[in-house]
Amino acid sequence: RAPAEGQTLYPLAHVFSENWSYGEQYVDISVPTPTVAELAAKGAGASRSGPAITMVPGDFVETYKKGGSGHRKFDAIVTCFFLDTVVDIAQLVDVLDDLLDEGGVWVNVGPLNWRKEARMKLNWDEMLAIWKGRGYTFHCQERLDCDYHLERGRKMYTESYLCTLTSATKQGGKA
Repeated sequence: RAPAEGQTLYPLAHVFSENWSYGEQYVDISVPTPTVAELAAKGAGASRSGPAITMVPGDFVETYKKGGSGHRKFDAIVTCFFLDTVVDIAQLVDVLDDLLDEGGVWVNVGPLNWRKEARMKLNWDEMLAIWKGRGYTFHCQERLDCDYHLERGRKMYTESYLCTLTSATKQGGKA
């Protein structure tokens, strides 16, 4: 457990390649308190049952599908570097859609760097067509330059993506 004043971590101390200097390898970050769990507990009095934020290890689809241990309705869902991690994108879209009531907001940021086991490797226009077909209205659709693990210049090599940043509201019924 982190102390009340926060905890100092050295996230790159174990990475001995592609460093500009020891100063870059041993960069420190401070993790503040309160913890995410404490913040979630404070927000638990919202209109929905359960905590305001959840972080659950395991298979998302198995946990949040109808009948799954985490299935419930959310006011908003954020997917961050997530859509392209599944084998069956149609199944994930079904689960995400079922977790939102009419008026619920979906925010997404990330690339479509599909894993090799993916059954379908859709482009972004195809993804939009699926969501619009389910009755979602898009408010924001931008291309966003994202550095994946670290900002450019911190290491000699950094993964970067040109991602989609979108937000949409679930409307009544399918289009």
